[in-house]
Amino acid sequence: MIVLAPIPRLPEAIALVRSKQQPDGTWLLENTHPGAIHFALEDGDGQPSRWNTLRAMRVLEWWEGSHNATCEDA
Repeated sequence: MIVLAPIPRLPEAIALVRSKQQPDGTWLLENTHPGAIHFALEDGDGQPSRWNTLRAMRVLEWWEGSHNATCEDA
């Protein structure tokens, strides 16, 4: 496994991701692009987003795995 140097602001970013999780475990869609939409993938701003939820869960899984590995190796 490749261990990169710690990024000082990463814990702050992870806290922000966690703070946006809804009680039902999803993340909402925010700030959609104002341009033309050829087909809608989501229900609109303020609604649960499958894609944002997937991304957030992957980031948190990565963080928890890498953070635990770093702590165990130290």
